[in-house]
Amino acid sequence: MYIVATFSYSSTLEIFLKEIEENGFTKQQILVIPLSEVKGSNSKLPNSPGVGFIDLAAVFGSIFMLLGTIYGLNLRLGPIAWGSFGLIFGILLGVFLVFIIKKMKTKKPHHTSKGEVVVMIHCSKDMLQIIEPILWNHDVLAVGKLNKS
Repeated sequence: MYIVATFSYSSTLEIFLKEIEENGFTKQQILVIPLSEVKGSNSKLPNSPGVGFIDLAAVFGSIFMLLGTIYGLNLRLGPIAWGSFGLIFGILLGVFLVFIIKKMKTKKPHHTSKGEVVVMIHCSKDMLQIIEPILWNHDVLAVGKLNKS
């Protein structure tokens, strides 16, 4: 029988491994596999929805064009000119804000977690009663059992 457990990489994993060795498990019965993180896993997919240069620029351009047209009725150059000025100003403001937002996001560290570790233990059904309480006392993330006859 095999028991497969996943842990976050921490000192509790080391304590768990030491404790199961003290309970009669040999190093030949224990397999520890550290998982590496996928490079760029925090980034969005290329076609995923989100705030882009065009999205925010179009929103701000529309808003300022509307305001320019409304208040341009009372100004000297008229609603068409002030609507055009508002459109240009809104587009530039939207692009500038997206540029600032993306620049701020790139300053944050991408990988904050230390990764995960998979532990495989080969044992008999009798030893299962010993290992299960030890697993749950040491912050295991998930546990699976495989009966291999």
